Amino acid sequence: MNKALAIGWTLALVWLSLAAMVDGVLYEIELNNFEAVPQEIDDFLEYGTIRLTRKGRNQLGVSGSFSVLTNAGKETLVRWIVYKYDFMGNRRMFVNGEGTLCEIIAKDELIYPNLLETSNMPPQDACPFPKGNYTINNFVMDEQRLPPAVPASDWLIETIITRGGKIGGGFRMNQITDVVFDSMIHLKPKREGIVDFGTLQVQNAGTNMCNINGKFSLLQSFGDDVTVSAKLYRKATGMNGIPYYMFSSTLCELIKKDTTIYPQLIEHSNFPVQDTCPVPKGNYTLRNFVLDMTKIPLVLPLGEWILLLQYSKNYEALAGQEIYFTIQPSVSNN
Repeated sequence: MNKALAIGWTLALVWLSLAAMVDGVLYEIELNNFEAVPQEIDDFLEYGTIRLTRKGRNQLGVSGSFSVLTNAGKETLVRWIVYKYDFMGNRRMFVNGEGTLCEIIAKDELIYPNLLETSNMPPQDACPFPKGNYTINNFVMDEQRLPPAVPASDWLIETIITRGGKIGGGFRMNQITDVVFDSMIHLKPKREGIVDFGTLQVQNAGTNMCNINGKFSLLQSFGDDVTVSAKLYRKATGMNGIPYYMFSSTLCELIKKDTTIYPQLIEHSNFPVQDTCPVPKGNYTLRNFVLDMTKIPLVLPLGEWILLLQYSKNYEALAGQEIYFTIQPSVSNN
């Protein structure tokens, strides 16, 4: 048996366990590489012939047989841990959680009901999960049906089934997604004397990188009376529907609290120091500032997106930008 591919019974459970994550945080995952977790219980599970195959860019097929060697009831726990690798290659825990096998299966509305149609798995209300031999006949899962994704980066996801504190089965999975910048459009100010975006432009600088260059002018000071709002939309639905994500803050508060972008931004520009408020009117220049998108906590499903940034004062929209980008499976995994 090739354990690098054998995901057995735990594959049917991983999506269920993800659906039960702490505080309702759900993840869409691009499943790529699997490694079976060494078992500490000999009479619990045999991985059998279950195999994972990719059916398309966002579809996985699962087929094969496996055996559950003992009834698995409320004493059987499913534990998950999601790790993120930082830019130094260090693994850091992102989220974790635990639930009983019976509870997770009973509450799932996304995977298990469909899995029943292509297998001889027991009914959803069966507890304990009965021992026996099970077969899955080409179950196809569309990953894009799963709710929100992990950020663009390199991730390790562990799902482990335990009984009495010992491991009965499980797997480790690596997942990588990329952010590809497409374009930015400046929205013309509603009236004169506010801002001139000049030659400011953002360009794709490779996978997960964008390059910001150019000159622009603030024709008036921007202080705490200026609000920055961000609204995120799926490109397919456009900007007429409900935003997928919304955020709003005063400009000064946003700059003051930022520890990711602004400290590096001032090294490539003549921007004022971080505690300056209001930002004075004047001419500003950005010189080859490269933004690493993997350092931004972007949590989105795969697909094409539009980020609408708007700057307003006294509820009047002053100016803004539309930024277009794509979340896609990492090319390193294809």
